[in-house]
Amino acid sequence: MTDSTRVPRPSGSPPPSSTVTSDAFAESSSLRDPYRIAAKRIVDVLLSGLALVVLSPLVLLIGVAVRLDSPGPAFFHQVRVGQNHRRVNTGPPGGAAERRIKPGYGREFKMFKFRTMRRDAPTYSRSPQDSSDPRVTKVGRFLRRTSLDELLQLVNVLTNDMSLVGPRPEMPFIVESYDPVHLLRLMVKPGLTGLWQLNGPRHLPMHATIEWDLQYIQSWSLRLDAQIIWNTLFFVVRGRNF
Repeated sequence: MTDSTRVPRPSGSPPPSSTVTSDAFAESSSLRDPYRIAAKRIVDVLLSGLALVVLSPLVLLIGVAVRLDSPGPAFFHQVRVGQNHRRVNTGPPGGAAERRIKPGYGREFKMFKFRTMRRDAPTYSRSPQDSSDPRVTKVGRFLRRTSLDELLQLVNVLTNDMSLVGPRPEMPFIVESYDPVHLLRLMVKPGLTGLWQLNGPRHLPMHATIEWDLQYIQSWSLRLDAQIIWNTLFFVVRGRNF
C-alpha cells in the first residue's frame, strides 16, 4: 500500500510490553467510558444496518458468483474469539475438543465470510499468503483482493459480536498461546477493519501486530473510527489487499 492510503499512527506509543498491566491500560483507554462505548455502538448499528440494506444486491450477486465458481456453499464461518474471552469446553476434560483458553476473558462467536477457498480446504488452516495459493478459487481471488469476502461481517456487527473498527478477531487456538500483553486486545470488541489492516499486508499474523491494536484501544475516538472507515473504502476500491 502506498503512503497516501496509510492511516497515520495516533500520537503517542504503547508502553513496552514488560510494563503493561491490564488495570493501568484500562484506565488509560477511552473505550472504557460507558458513554463512549454507547456512542460507538450506536454508530455501529446505524452504519452496518444501512450498509447491509444498500449492499444487499451486491451480497446476492457475490453469493451467486461463489456458488457458480466452485462446488460448495456461498457462506463460510469460523469460530473466533470476541471481547473478554472465557474458557469454553466443547468436549470432555483432557479431550482433543476441549478449549483450554485462559479463564475470565469473554466468549467465542461465529464470524461470517464469503467462501474464497475450495470446499475441501481445512477450516482452520493457515491463511493463503498470495493469490497463487491453489486452495483459493477464481472468484475468491477477487474477493480477497478487494476484501469483499468480509462483507458478511456486517451481520456480526449488528449482532454485537464485532464493531466496525477494532482489533481483528483471532482463532481460539492462537488465543490459547497469548501472553498477558496480547490478551489486552480482548478488552474491546474485535473489528471489521482497523489500524493494522490498513497498514500491513493481509497475510501477516493478527497477533503479530499488537502495537497497532494497543494504539487503537488507547487512542480511540469517533474521529479516528471515521478516518479508518474512510480509508478502508479507498482500500477496497483500489483492490490492493490479499
